[in-house]
Amino acid sequence: AEYAGVFAAGKTPPPWWEVILYRWYDATVAVANFANHPVLAYHGSEDRQGQSTAIMQRFAEKEGVNIEEFIGPGVGHKYEPETKKKIAEKIDALLKNGREQAQRHGRFVTYSPIHFKMANIIIQSLERSWERAELKYDLKNDGQLVVETKNVADFAIGIESYVKPKVQRFVVDGHELRFPANATMVSSVKVKGVWVEEQNVEKGVAQISEEQTQEINKAVSGNRKTPRVCGPIDHAFMNSFIFVKPSGTPFNATLGEWTQRELAHATKQWRAIFRGDAPTVDDASLTDAQIQNSNLILWGDPSSNAVLKKIADKLPVKWTKDGLEFGGKKYDAATHLPILIFPNPLNPHRYVVLNSGFTFSRACASGTNSLQTPKLPDWAIVDTTVPPDDKFPGKIVDAGFFDEQWRFTTERPK
Repeated sequence: AEYAGVFAAGKTPPPWWEVILYRWYDATVAVANFANHPVLAYHGSEDRQGQSTAIMQRFAEKEGVNIEEFIGPGVGHKYEPETKKKIAEKIDALLKNGREQAQRHGRFVTYSPIHFKMANIIIQSLERSWERAELKYDLKNDGQLVVETKNVADFAIGIESYVKPKVQRFVVDGHELRFPANATMVSSVKVKGVWVEEQNVEKGVAQISEEQTQEINKAVSGNRKTPRVCGPIDHAFMNSFIFVKPSGTPFNATLGEWTQRELAHATKQWRAIFRGDAPTVDDASLTDAQIQNSNLILWGDPSSNAVLKKIADKLPVKWTKDGLEFGGKKYDAATHLPILIFPNPLNPHRYVVLNSGFTFSRACASGTNSLQTPKLPDWAIVDTTVPPDDKFPGKIVDAGFFDEQWRFTTERPK
């Protein structure tokens, strides 16, 4: 946003959800992850790219993270020979230290299950997506593995077999958990605010009540946001997907025309930006293999699209010819429709998306890829009587994120 000047005077600021979604791509908000390794930055004294070093250093300072800067005098976007030698000497010295020390201490910051893994740390789910989640661990000299978390619901830490000392005790947020003998990975899940060893669930040896066991099973296998299925809409296009075209009669002709126009736009823009042809199939021709292996982008409504009709009662929206109801509100079904992403009821390890391609397709015309960030969150209601603009396919009446269990909520990420 800073590079593109989106908050400059005289410009209409982006909607709140777009600002939240900058956290998907902004490296500055996760600069604390640089604490795990030495970080070197280089640019020539005449190189405008020095802006990237300056902004990262600005945010790193707030996190207590050091970025060692090297500047090549008198050059632009290239290496200055003497400075390059100094960088090589520094790297050689760092390599002599090896990786063992880094394995004894770790820190990971993320805002979404999309970014769920760094080195030996895995955060499978958050308590609140798009808010800062952080995990720190420290393997002390007495063999105590101390873990501190914030906004984390499920995690795992791998400790390489060569790291000394061996883990003897496992403490998470001040609560001691059982550590399996000779294990090289620990994992834990939060159940009603209490950390429990996730290995207990897998091995069936939990020394907890039956009620707690049921709660853990819900936490680790329920309908929750995970790295594969967590939204927002654009996440569906980061993996195999297929456009599913309607072949039936729509609820009304106007919405049918809007659907066909947006399908054509999404198809054209996929070709223009990603230089490939969007996989496409008619609703009647969709195969079990495609359901198993791809995210389904469903175009149309429950009347025109047979696949959407089949799963309509499993989605968080009530949509008929006479009305559209979502999140406790009612909309005119003749002029409004939902855009959303949700776990596919036919295969919950994949997505269904209603009536949307990648959401920055119109912003691509700006000429700068700094604006190729998500423009819509998990869901939106669109007034189709308003023509598309340089960002949205119509007027966005409302939009937001589902909670961690894929339920409607009015809460916004902080």
